[in-house]
Amino acid sequence: MSIYSLSPRLPATGSSSLAAALDLGFLQRFVHHSVNLFPSVLLDAEAKPAKFRGGTVAALERLRTVVLRTSRGDPVLIVEAHLADTATAGDILAHLSYMHYERDELAYGDGLLLDWLAVRLKTQEPLRIGYAHQMVFAGESLTHEIMHDGQRRDGAVETLLRGLAAQTSGLGGQVGVRLPGPLNIEGRTYVANSRYATVVAGWSPSVQNALIFVALTVVAAFGVLRGARSLAFHALEHDLSAPMTTIEEAREQHARLAADLGEIQLDLSFGVEAYLDSVLMPDSRMDSFRTSYHEVVGIEAAVANTSQIVERLRAVIQARSSVLAEASREREERRDRVLTGLLASVSLLAIPLTLLLAFFGVSSSDVGPDRSMLDLGYYWPVYALAWVPIGVIVLVGVVLRRRLREARPRMRGLDR
Repeated sequence: MSIYSLSPRLPATGSSSLAAALDLGFLQRFVHHSVNLFPSVLLDAEAKPAKFRGGTVAALERLRTVVLRTSRGDPVLIVEAHLADTATAGDILAHLSYMHYERDELAYGDGLLLDWLAVRLKTQEPLRIGYAHQMVFAGESLTHEIMHDGQRRDGAVETLLRGLAAQTSGLGGQVGVRLPGPLNIEGRTYVANSRYATVVAGWSPSVQNALIFVALTVVAAFGVLRGARSLAFHALEHDLSAPMTTIEEAREQHARLAADLGEIQLDLSFGVEAYLDSVLMPDSRMDSFRTSYHEVVGIEAAVANTSQIVERLRAVIQARSSVLAEASREREERRDRVLTGLLASVSLLAIPLTLLLAFFGVSSSDVGPDRSMLDLGYYWPVYALAWVPIGVIVLVGVVLRRRLREARPRMRGLDR
């Protein structure tokens, strides 16, 4: 069985419960209780083995494809291949190698398997495979070999797990292989896993499906973590490169960056952290395999590092928010100063004009009936008495403002 993370995200149209694809036995009740938190089934289709080209086609008896969608919309592909019971460990390794290292070019019919799936999913965007994990559920002959012959068992595991890893590093003997203790009962059951693959023998189908669930959540989680890091970087890069000439544009860009951060945090919560423990599906066997698999792939460190990246992005957003708030406050202060200055100017102009109009409107011997009020040669003392005090007030205000600016404490690094 091959498990892959897919992109891009897919809508939830026509999906069904995870129970429709994986029979989890008595654990099924937990799926029904929290169905919205578990992956849903978008597609469960049988493919024709004769059209599948690659790997051990001659030994392929059945081919089933299942596309799941997590609660955040991230798709996961399961390719279930049934090989003939006569297939040797070498045949199985050839199939695993093809499914793992040639996963971008999995051929089906006259095209690619991903294209065949895209047609059935009715998606316009091409599907892309990300992370992968292979699982081998031993048939009758391989199970007998593993259970009753320790030397042959070690040889089979060496061929499958270390042989698969050796194709990338050339050092297959040094690849980390874990044997979760509670899942290995001498002569009855056997489980061994590495970063690349897992070998299971002797366990019932419901337990096998429970182990598949653990593996697919980890594969999906790695896809989410990678997507979160990419989204965080692109959001920040877009924020830095976007032209912002006004506070309104800066506020809009800041809101977009904060929205991207919210999406990333939701992805981490419901696409990764929700599956890291046994809250959704408590089972000791799953816990044992989960601990072993998490350790070999290092998912805890990946989650911690991604969370740190997101936290730093949040700190940047907070800093930008403070700068934006300060800029908005300064703009409001400037506007208030302009309005205050405008009102003061109007008041200063209105006072002397009012005094002059009051003087010329009074019936007095000081106002000549045959002289114009604009005769400055005759009325200059009146105009002087009206305007000079206003001028003195303005001059005193300018002097006091200058002295206050000179007396203001200056901060190091600021010139104003």
